[in-house]
Amino acid sequence: RNYLISNDLLDLSNEKSTDGNIPLQLSYIMQDREPSFIGTSKVNMTTSSEAKMMYQYFYNEGLTNQVVTLMGWSNDGNVLRQPYQTKISDESGYKKLIETIKDDDNEVYLDNQYIISSSLSKEVNYNRDVARNLSRLKMVRQFRSLNNQITDLYYLYPDRSYAMAKSDVSFFESLGISGVAQYDLGSTLFTYYDNDVFTRKDGMEY
Repeated sequence: RNYLISNDLLDLSNEKSTDGNIPLQLSYIMQDREPSFIGTSKVNMTTSSEAKMMYQYFYNEGLTNQVVTLMGWSNDGNVLRQPYQTKISDESGYKKLIETIKDDDNEVYLDNQYIISSSLSKEVNYNRDVARNLSRLKMVRQFRSLNNQITDLYYLYPDRSYAMAKSDVSFFESLGISGVAQYDLGSTLFTYYDNDVFTRKDGMEY
């Protein structure tokens, strides 16, 4: 914080006064996926009306400053399929939930990931989107789940991450959300090869 202030990167003149009412972040898992006989099947975890009911309960109990994050909002579920397809069940219910939260001057975000994807994502093309390192090898690592299932994780070219995020903007705007929660965006930079060497600074500019 001191570093940001001393380098004029943090302006405290317009700092929002909370009067002790510190924001509380609440995340809800809306949908998940489980293995089935063929592929996976969708599991409803929290409906939009249930999330709305919980939001209003906390609000009425005095937690009036909430930041709500909806995880697994897409039909892809809350698994390693990000970036999610913009296919959503009960869109009208989501819009009512979002409208309720924003009418109270609170914020609501959809969780989506454009930096790191996986072999499960239907949005990612392995040859076009997955970045290469300086050895010209695809940037892939393995993730082992608690039930010992292994999934390949992909690091995406920054220009492809940007293109995917940009293509989703109109969908997010139609829902009226405050923004998108991207948990790896602020901490994942890498040098990569794409017919030339690109540094982390190049990636940051995207």
